[in-house]
This record gives sequence, structure tokens and C-alpha cells, in this order.
Amino acid sequence: MSIRGTAGLALAALLGAASCQTADPSPRPTSVDVRDWGPLAVIDEEAELFAAALGGTGRLRIGERCVTLVPTDGRPETTIIWRDSQASWDPAGRIVFEDVLLGRTLELRDGSRIEIGGAGSVRSPWLAPPHESCPSDRFVVHSLDLE
Repeated sequence: MSIRGTAGLALAALLGAASCQTADPSPRPTSVDVRDWGPLAVIDEEAELFAAALGGTGRLRIGERCVTLVPTDGRPETTIIWRDSQASWDPAGRIVFEDVLLGRTLELRDGSRIEIGGAGSVRSPWLAPPHESCPSDRFVVHSLDLE
């Protein structure tokens, strides 16, 4: 038999075997995050312990589309970026923040006076990007304290 004939038989056998397989009934995990983040801007990042830069002190503003820090020192309003491993949205209008540094859980509400630490740049993939109406100044929260 020629090489062309042998290759044709091999291809036919592979196609026949593939058509006899049944679909795998087990669901496959996806990278799509289906949690409701509300107005939170969220990145896919694990919480790690490290020294954080001071992001500012001020009042937390929870709006329909943005969550921001209104600094007490007169600096511009800043969009707060949350790490998915530390924050969750409660439809009652609260943010639940897991502080891994101090081993505690904080419930934040609109108007809470807070001090944030973290990083000024986003290097992780977005799970929920900020709405285009949110302030362009951004800060990724790693640590948070109530005043």
C-alpha cells in the first residue's frame, strides 16, 4: 500500500474514533467571575503581606457606579481598586474587607472614614473594571483601617 493510502486509512481511523467519544458531562471551570461586584472596581489578585504605600485618609464614597476615597488633605478624589481575595460587595450597600495583615474583617459603608494602603498601579487582570465615569486617579487597596 502507498504512503498516501496508509495516511488516508490512519486519518479515517482517527476520525471514526473521535466520533464515537461521548461528551464529558463534568463541568469545566471557567475564569469568568460571576460574583456581583456592584460599583466595586476589582482585580484578580491574591492578598499578600507586604509593606504598602499610604494611599490616603478620607471619606469612603459608595456611588451607583464608583467607590472612591475623598481625601481629607484636598487631593483629588481617587477610585479605589479592590483585590478579589479581600473584598466583596453586599447588595445592602456595604463593602466587606478582609484585612489579612491584621486578621480581621471590616464592614464599610458610604461615609466611613478610612485610611488605605496599597499600590498606585494595576498589574493584574480586571474582574470588574471601573466605570468610565469614575475618577482617573486610582489606588489598589491592600490594607485599610477605620478612623
